Amino acid sequence: LVDSLHIQKVKEAPVFSDVSPNSWDSVYVQSAYDAGVIHGVDSQHFNPNGTIKREDMATMISNALKVNYVPSSVTSALTFQDENQVSSYAGQSVAASVYLGILSGYPDHSFAPKASATRAEAAIVISHLLAVNPTQVKLLNAVPAAKINLTPSSLDVTTIDSQQIGAEVIGANGAVMP
Repeated sequence: LVDSLHIQKVKEAPVFSDVSPNSWDSVYVQSAYDAGVIHGVDSQHFNPNGTIKREDMATMISNALKVNYVPSSVTSALTFQDENQVSSYAGQSVAASVYLGILSGYPDHSFAPKASATRAEAAIVISHLLAVNPTQVKLLNAVPAAKINLTPSSLDVTTIDSQQIGAEVIGANGAVMP
């Protein structure tokens, strides 16, 4: 992932006590950590020989693409029979990864968020990641930067900062308005 996304490699000592500075993966783990792509299983450990859950792979993808905002129209489009098993920290990442076509579910309409990813799945994910549509990613890089007040007779938009705006208008019935 570090090489595929051209993440700058660092040569500093690993932040995780279970990653040896002399191991072949030390530079990659530290570089991905410094870039905000990965986090440890806790503040001291990475578990480099452990498996990776599909929901954690989605989180790494979102971190790598710097996903800041996932519209509710994207998250509500998920229809996996096991979507309630996705951890709260990974929900938007799973939605973003599926929306971008990087990850997908299984023929039985499940996502299997807690299942370990196979090596074949990891290879496919990297291939899909490299082929992702930049326009779609740009939508997910937007930062909600406005406060919108909607009443039956008015629409009030207050800009919070000068960054790209990503916003949704929710009608009185709770539905996202076009």
